Amino acid sequence: MLESKKTTISARAARPQALAYMMANPDPTKQPLFGCLTNGNEIVFIKLAQQSGWCYALSRAFSLYTDPSEMVSAVRSLKR
Repeated sequence: MLESKKTTISARAARPQALAYMMANPDPTKQPLFGCLTNGNEIVFIKLAQQSGWCYALSRAFSLYTDPSEMVSAVRSLKR
């Protein structure tokens, strides 16, 4: 899943909407679920798991235009 917002808005602002989409997964036995939030400038990865209840974690924000090496780190995260 990919969620995008305007660059003036933090990518983390898409978290509630992305979590709602992820929780609506028709096959909740498939665990964990992964998503990517972006506003075109930064990328944040999200992981959702169902244990005793829903639990999620966010990665740090990868800023693509501030430091070009951030793109390499973001791609490595996608490969995992």
